[in-house]
Amino acid sequence: METPVREILVKKDKSLLDNYVSRLEGDQNFSLVSLVDELAPYLVMEANLRYGNFHQVKMNLFLRRMANAGLLSRETQLKLARLILMEAMNREWVEIQGGFLRGGEEPEDPLASMLEALGAKNIHNAYFYACQAYREEPVELAQGLLWLSTASIPETLGHSFSCFLPVMADLILPGHPATPTSLFSYLLYLGRFPVPGDLPTPVKSAMLDLNSLLQICASGEGIVNLHHMITLYLFLQWELTSFNRGRGLPFKILEEWVSEKTLDQERLDKLEKAELPEPPNSFEEFAQRFSLEDMENTVNLVISVLESGVPATDWLFRVFSRYHRPDNWNPHYFTGLYCALGFYRSMEIESLARRMAVAQAVEYFGEIKDKN
Repeated sequence: METPVREILVKKDKSLLDNYVSRLEGDQNFSLVSLVDELAPYLVMEANLRYGNFHQVKMNLFLRRMANAGLLSRETQLKLARLILMEAMNREWVEIQGGFLRGGEEPEDPLASMLEALGAKNIHNAYFYACQAYREEPVELAQGLLWLSTASIPETLGHSFSCFLPVMADLILPGHPATPTSLFSYLLYLGRFPVPGDLPTPVKSAMLDLNSLLQICASGEGIVNLHHMITLYLFLQWELTSFNRGRGLPFKILEEWVSEKTLDQERLDKLEKAELPEPPNSFEEFAQRFSLEDMENTVNLVISVLESGVPATDWLFRVFSRYHRPDNWNPHYFTGLYCALGFYRSMEIESLARRMAVAQAVEYFGEIKDKN
């Protein structure tokens, strides 16, 4: 069925996008949640020629979560609506829809049959068995696919896992209309990699020194180091999901991935000695003081805002969106910020480690100045 959103994606016509967003501005019932829901079947079939991995669906689902939680104002949601539509319009995707069908011989152990088919690179059969597993034991299907995805973390900068945990938690298991297509897409992605024989012994995060691990993951600059922090956050989120049911996770894969990193002592020292400025009294004051030319002071400003009583999440995503242009945007600006803020809200993490995650995400965003 032709919808305004689909027409924007197919025709790639900015005037259609502008008209659609103008109508949203007059719709008092608009929510970013409904827009992401409509985009989801397309986003999970992203053919990402620019990066080679999924990004749009993860970014959108994180924004959907914050809108659902009441963390984003109407003004911010409208700005984000334009941004995510522009990004979706300018990316490549394949219009394929999956479906759950019955028929044929169904094996006694659909999960084992799915893994065998994946190992043989037979995605069609793997999807058939996955559909049966989804009907009979969806939680075990979710755990099995996510565990399988972690084996490819080093080769994919974590995307094999991190891009699909939110898809599993927010689309597949809740029975979203995009569930069949999401599951099919996930199998297509995992079909790139061999099915491992053995995976590490499960470990619970309580057995780890999370503060030290986060400080290591939040050390360093650039996209690779940012992914260490993102992946750690999503591991911890996976541990808390209802479908994990308190089971241990393959933290050893993550620990081995970052084992050669060293602590960013310079970042740590700056944050430890930082004198935080007075927080701004309004968003406009915050936006005026948010400078890409002086990232050290900007990081301190962001931490000051986070520690004050202002709607920091809303302000941060709105100010980031002000820098968006179709040729300069990287979805990691939002996904890194989302995960860093998640760490910042965690009372289980010490203040200095939380600040390091925020500093890493904000400093990474600072690279956008070189693209303007």
